[in-house]
Amino acid sequence: MYDIRANHLILYFNNPDCPACIEMKSAITASPIITAKLNSGDLKILSIYTDNDETLWLNHLAEYPKQWLHGRDEDEYLYKNKVYDLRAIPTVYLLDKDKMVLLKDCVDVREIEMVLGQ
Repeated sequence: MYDIRANHLILYFNNPDCPACIEMKSAITASPIITAKLNSGDLKILSIYTDNDETLWLNHLAEYPKQWLHGRDEDEYLYKNKVYDLRAIPTVYLLDKDKMVLLKDCVDVREIEMVLGQ
């Protein structure tokens, strides 16, 4: 994650079978502000699959935007070690270029857009 270079980074913790995650992914991809920031390189999105069914994750990767980066929480390390507050999915964090948390557990795309627009 620290090798990702951008002014902002969205960490999108999700499961491809989760209806709320599908809605959040749609809201993120429908945002003109997020899309513009992605296209300019100012923003990167790292989608992280939080469960351990690798086949399920691989079968759904093509459903995610090609501009997004993809990873999975192998062996549920992030969850088990409470690296991030993952009480429910989807969980979205917005980080700045130094990987400092600007928004935590944000499910409102408008809030993300407001911070990105500053």
